[in-house]
Amino acid sequence: MYHYNKIAFNFLNFIVTNYWSKLIWLICLYFYFGCIMTAILITQCLQNDFVKPYGLHEIVPNKLHIGHREAERLIGIRPNEGPVGKLMDWAYMQEESALQIIHIRDWHDKDDLSQQKHLKQFGNHCLRDTEGAEFVFKDTITNDHHVIINASGLNDFVDTNLPGFLDQYKNEEVKVGLIGVWTDAKISFLAYELVT
Repeated sequence: MYHYNKIAFNFLNFIVTNYWSKLIWLICLYFYFGCIMTAILITQCLQNDFVKPYGLHEIVPNKLHIGHREAERLIGIRPNEGPVGKLMDWAYMQEESALQIIHIRDWHDKDDLSQQKHLKQFGNHCLRDTEGAEFVFKDTITNDHHVIINASGLNDFVDTNLPGFLDQYKNEEVKVGLIGVWTDAKISFLAYELVT
């Protein structure tokens, strides 16, 4: 912090002659450079098999898809121009040091015996390396300023590397934003795990 304060004070000596103005500027710079709180945006299951816009009378791919009207509301007719696309455009314009993006991807293997009960209950969805498993906003991803966490169950802290990744923020005050569609289950479980 001293380094930034010293540079800022020397710079302000040339610009600001009033002592109180210098002090206010230094305080602002201190909060800007010294107390920037880390922020994390977590997207959860924003994949084609859950939210891809389909025509009004088209059959959705599985029991978990949110349906035509809700997909159009959240994703828009043109996904890059809809609310989620605009949010992702904004997120990818932020500095990585200011905003960490985590995409939780539902990721299934139909040959994995431990996942077969889940797939039977909800129908095949988000099978790895298929179009259905792709992010609905994939065209807005402009850089690699994100982490992808693969999850195959209802709780994203179970059998994933999410807890290990988040350990780096354990002793920090962090702002977290969540966006996803299965709010009564996966988003609720994720929010609960994040605060406990």
